[in-house]
Amino acid sequence: RDDLAALVAAEFLVPWDQSRGREHAFQHPLLHEVTYDGLLETQRQSLHRQVAVATEQCLSSDVPGLAGMLAWHYSKGGEDEKAEEYLFRAGEEAARVAASSEALVFFQEASKLHLQRHGDGGDPRKASRLARQLALALFHRGRLAEADDYFERALFHLGVPVRRHPTQRALGFARDAISVLGRLYRVTKRRAGRPATDRDREVIAIMWQRAQAQITVSPTRFLFDSMAGLAELGRIDPTTVPGAGGMYAGAVGIFAYGGVSFALGRRFLAHARPLVDDRDVPERLVYRTMNLVQTVLSGDWSPDHAVEEELLEEGLRFGLLWEVTNSLNLEGLKQIYRGHWDGGAVCIERLGKIAEQYQHTLAASAQRFLQAILHMERRQLGEALAVLDQYLDEHPEPAFQVSALGHRAVVQWLRGEPDGARSTIARGERRLAEVSRVLPYHAANLVRACQLLDVVALEEAAESPSRAARRRAARSRRAALRVASRVAWRAPEVLRNAGTEAWITGQRRRARRLWARSIENADRLGMRPERARTEAEIGRRLAAAGDDARAAVHLRAAREGFAALGLDEERRGVEAADRA
Repeated sequence: RDDLAALVAAEFLVPWDQSRGREHAFQHPLLHEVTYDGLLETQRQSLHRQVAVATEQCLSSDVPGLAGMLAWHYSKGGEDEKAEEYLFRAGEEAARVAASSEALVFFQEASKLHLQRHGDGGDPRKASRLARQLALALFHRGRLAEADDYFERALFHLGVPVRRHPTQRALGFARDAISVLGRLYRVTKRRAGRPATDRDREVIAIMWQRAQAQITVSPTRFLFDSMAGLAELGRIDPTTVPGAGGMYAGAVGIFAYGGVSFALGRRFLAHARPLVDDRDVPERLVYRTMNLVQTVLSGDWSPDHAVEEELLEEGLRFGLLWEVTNSLNLEGLKQIYRGHWDGGAVCIERLGKIAEQYQHTLAASAQRFLQAILHMERRQLGEALAVLDQYLDEHPEPAFQVSALGHRAVVQWLRGEPDGARSTIARGERRLAEVSRVLPYHAANLVRACQLLDVVALEEAAESPSRAARRRAARSRRAALRVASRVAWRAPEVLRNAGTEAWITGQRRRARRLWARSIENADRLGMRPERARTEAEIGRRLAAAGDDARAAVHLRAAREGFAALGLDEERRGVEAADRA
């Protein structure tokens, strides 16, 4: 105490008020640095070890930040084994409270230390645990490709063979699909699965987490590897695997989100439901999120499928950022496409808060994309173009680029820039050619833009459209209808454009049937802006053909629809057509 008093008097130290005189701080950071560097290395190490041991003895293990502090002191004290242990603990502590940035730093340091101590050797279970924790930290930061790589390493350390050759992957997928679907439809004889071992549970959990990382960045691998995970789960008693209900529900990602089959998605959800423990927040949120994916894509937009607000808040506390982000993204899409602008803005704001608070890249991406869609639907075209260009700069992944370029082309066409729109479509097609597969959810935007521009080209040559122009329009229509059958909210626009193509080519009766289907789909989904746009298109075409009485009915419906939504520019366009 006398030494401390002398140092305070000499203005080297100052009392630290927060601890009521029991702590002191250096008067200036430079004094701290010079004093620390002036110690011999052996003395420094000894002091760090003493501080670490004293801290372990004096402080409770639940003190916030304790593990990180002990990891630092043991690392500086040359106690690498203890340092590694506490880095693990610090990372897991940060992950539990969704502090993904801090967790990533701790696990990266643990990884470096483990590599220094063991190289490629050491305990494989510990190496797997470290790789998995790094993968999860990267995943929660939205760095999905890097997370996928570390999940693969975690499985490798557990002895799970990696199928690298395309033939291996194809054969493995075929075997897994037969096994999974055979059990689902009870084609294969069902036997009671054996209880899961600790290793089984670890392997299945990693496979499930890897699938979440792959779904956007590597759709083909997602399909193959997810089926392998379901096959692995099917070999054992699912009641002995925590979260098995959520994992079976995750098959929606393969079959519904993957554009394969909504019927299979529904069947897996039904298979999953009895296994879901409603007291388990993560499992319940996974199930509700995948159910939302299934229903929104297939066109069942009942409010019964929305994820409850309380569950989303609980999900954030559990660090389930992927599920919360995707739920808000899909809810935001529904709100915007229905013309509920304020509801869409609320989802955008909430995604922005998640992105800022948790440094979550996926939430930031979803926020930006919803902003662009909101501007597009409200026909704020300059703002939409600016947001899309920013999004394209931030997200180099092919799937995100293809989707954004499709929207960009439509915005340019609406702005009266057809040449720019065609150039943007060409960019999108080049990105599409770079990858083996892009899921319908992302491809739909580019496919619908191609259809629109091909219909425009057909009309520009309406007096004598070439056979090639007709073929292009027909090919685009077929592709757009296929993708609209997998992404429900694309159907009203695609059917409207298909009706316009039929009208231009003289198939008036067929055009009316397609337009009627466009309105029917818009009404089923509650997509008021699209309904008004189809009414406007029908009214303009009938008016141009001299059918004034029926044209007036459709133009009035369009005008009232646009007025109710506050879409004044589109309303004025309809009024001008009505006067003409």
